[in-house]
Amino acid sequence: MLEAPTKFKYRILGNLFLSLLGAAIITTTLLIIFSYLRFFTNLDPHQRTFLLGIIFLCFLFLIFSKLMDMSFAYIRRLTLTINKIAQGNFDVAIPIEQNDELGYIAHHINMMARQLRAAKIKEDRSIEKERLANLALREEEKNKHDLITNIAHDLRTPLTSMMGYLQLLTENQNLDEATKAKYLKIVQDKAKRLNHLMDDLFDYASFSSNQIHYNETRLNISELVAQLADEFYPVFEKHQLTLNMTISSPVIYVNGDGNLLARVFDNLISNAVKYGTDGHAIDIQISHDDISVTIKVINDGPEISRDELEHLFEKFYRTDASRSSSTGGTGLGLAIAKSIIEMHGGEIFATSRNHKTSFIVVLKRAPEVS
Repeated sequence: MLEAPTKFKYRILGNLFLSLLGAAIITTTLLIIFSYLRFFTNLDPHQRTFLLGIIFLCFLFLIFSKLMDMSFAYIRRLTLTINKIAQGNFDVAIPIEQNDELGYIAHHINMMARQLRAAKIKEDRSIEKERLANLALREEEKNKHDLITNIAHDLRTPLTSMMGYLQLLTENQNLDEATKAKYLKIVQDKAKRLNHLMDDLFDYASFSSNQIHYNETRLNISELVAQLADEFYPVFEKHQLTLNMTISSPVIYVNGDGNLLARVFDNLISNAVKYGTDGHAIDIQISHDDISVTIKVINDGPEISRDELEHLFEKFYRTDASRSSSTGGTGLGLAIAKSIIEMHGGEIFATSRNHKTSFIVVLKRAPEVS
């Protein structure tokens, strides 16, 4: 840090000395010139002295003023900079040209500007954090409202149906056994759907709060997906679906929880069956490189729009085509799948074009064991 100097007065004295010297030189030069001029030689000694005195003082004033203007120009720069700072412009700096009081002031003006700029940046960051916190709070409140609304909707639909059929069973004593059995089967199916919804809700809450049990092992992802696909063969037969599997290697290892990953691919294959077109094919492709493994589950069927794809992995989101009672799920399956894949440090996304929808999972390959 600069110490407060006391050199400005010496600059003034120096300017005064230079002005005296300059005025003396100019006056002496003019005296020599005037000595050859008749009008000057015709003057008496007092007039000559007076004239030379006037000339000396004029040049002394002019030179001193010019030299001081240089200092005053620097002072004006200091003043202009202070005004800019007062108006909130802290991106200013004054070069320190002299090691005197003016340089000392310039140094502290620069230091003040830096401190105010840092304080402004800190304040802006604090305001931005507060704004983001408020946005997050409003988003959280909206999510809570949407959660309650969706849960109420998903619970009310099967409950209303169950209550209706139970009312028919209790109030209509003339129902034949076949009709009673039909109504009881419907009530049982709705109860299973409610139970499935509650399981998904509890699971999603566990994933959201990081309370899910995660048991990491080294597992062969090719074998895991192939076994799951085998379990779906009765479903494929029912819907007249053909399974096409393409695996780059029968042994591809990843580190992860086998039960959780099995749930992901079970969900993806189930979705391919639900929303695919009967009589077509479901393709499962597994490929790998040195650092990752990619699993694709592809089904024929109606395309999903780009807007819907962006929301596909949000909780309770379902495309319009999936809201019928025959295919409608809880809207949590893909959200849970995304949580599981992210827990494994991977990525899941979907594409839909040319009447084919692909769900793509990318996981890290486990390093080779020597």
